[in-house]
Amino acid sequence: MARKITIYTLGHLYSEGKLSSGLGPQIVSGNRLEFYGLLSEPDFSAIAYTEEELKLEAQPCREIAARVKRTDIV
Repeated sequence: MARKITIYTLGHLYSEGKLSSGLGPQIVSGNRLEFYGLLSEPDFSAIAYTEEELKLEAQPCREIAARVKRTDIV
């Protein structure tokens, strides 16, 4: 139970920008991947992007993919 409370608290602090992705893993004695894994446990989501934020995040990947595709053809 104490673990769930810790994860829940850290998740809320992280989602509010009051806890960094560097400090969170230190608190739970893990790395960033493990920290994000904890935050993605059922019934909890600390990372909630809007549709517009998802589009902005994906844009650089689309641009790189388009450049790679053009260079493969030539």
